[in-house]
Amino acid sequence: MKSYSPSSRKSNTIKMGWVLFLAGACLSAAAPLPAVEFGVKGGASLSFPFESTNAIHNIDIAKSLLGIQGGFFAQFPLGGLFFLQPEINYVMRGVRYYSAAQRSLEPVRFHYLEIPLLVNLSLKSKSISFFIGPYYGILLGSTAVDDQHDWTWEENRLKHSDFGLVAGGRWHCHSFFIELQYSLGLENVMFNANGADPYPPVHRHHGAALLIGYVF
Repeated sequence: MKSYSPSSRKSNTIKMGWVLFLAGACLSAAAPLPAVEFGVKGGASLSFPFESTNAIHNIDIAKSLLGIQGGFFAQFPLGGLFFLQPEINYVMRGVRYYSAAQRSLEPVRFHYLEIPLLVNLSLKSKSISFFIGPYYGILLGSTAVDDQHDWTWEENRLKHSDFGLVAGGRWHCHSFFIELQYSLGLENVMFNANGADPYPPVHRHHGAALLIGYVF
């Protein structure tokens, strides 16, 4: 696995730039259109383990972890049944790893500010809609597995950004809705500083969320 170098930081910066550029361009184009809607949502998330484990660190067992997420969004009509939906969300991701020191499954949590840019398709009945698009995540902080493995999860061992795809659907009831979504992380959020670890860990964020929301 490649180490976290200036080139990888540049790659992450480029990805964030593209997401923000597309969001800005689409928002500027859609701003004059009527019927722009704003909303809030929040609920529970479930993160799934997706990594290659490192036997040297004695963290071979990984299980899913419950968390929370929520945020704000806007819907800009693109014509017909399509909407552009930028969002700003707080998302808790993570996993439960086996700690040899504690002899138990211990949670490790990752806290992100995520910026999805979604395309939303509403059915003619407007009671059901579907969405898909990329997201860019900014790491706000993290927790350790235990004292013995604290170095693995320190922020300087984690990339400060994440990138992936999110898709899902909603069931609408007047101004309220229930949302089910799935996120697929495309980045290994851990890096091998200076290539020092011959068995570097790999972790990508995969998860699902069940949310409730309100459109103003």
